[in-house]
Amino acid sequence: LRSEYDLMILDNLMPGLSGLEVLEQFRAERPDSHVAVLFLSNKSTPEDMTREKELGAVEDLIKSHYTPRDLIAKVNEQI
Repeated sequence: LRSEYDLMILDNLMPGLSGLEVLEQFRAERPDSHVAVLFLSNKSTPEDMTREKELGAVEDLIKSHYTPRDLIAKVNEQI
């Protein structure tokens, strides 16, 4: 069983914690992790996007602008 992921896809609107909060906690718990992170959301402020980049997110994608096929291509670029 692997303990590291190759890629995480997060949304800023999730039940409980936001995607940004999940990433902040993940980075705090695993500061040496090199997992790629994509945000796929229709709700990202410029401030969110700046913080995502500071935490090592690769890209913030606007959900309504991407088809499932486009998302698969983005995932394949990262893994």
